[in-house]
Amino acid sequence: MAAAEPPTSRGSLLLIEHCAALDEEHCRPSARERLERIVGGPLARLLVGALGGHPRRSEAD
Repeated sequence: MAAAEPPTSRGSLLLIEHCAALDEEHCRPSARERLERIVGGPLARLLVGALGGHPRRSEAD
C-alpha cells in the first residue's frame, strides 16, 4: 500500500477564491440600482413598478 501524498495548499487556495467570489457577489448593487444607472431613476421606477405585478385599480373604484 502506498503512502498518502502530503497535503497541498491547492484546496485551501480554491476555498479562499470561492469565498472571495461570494463576497464580491454580495457587494454587488441590486438589480434596481443597476437599472437606475443604465436608464435613469424615473424610467427604472416605472419599469420596476410595471414588473412588480401590482394590481391595477378597477375603473369602478
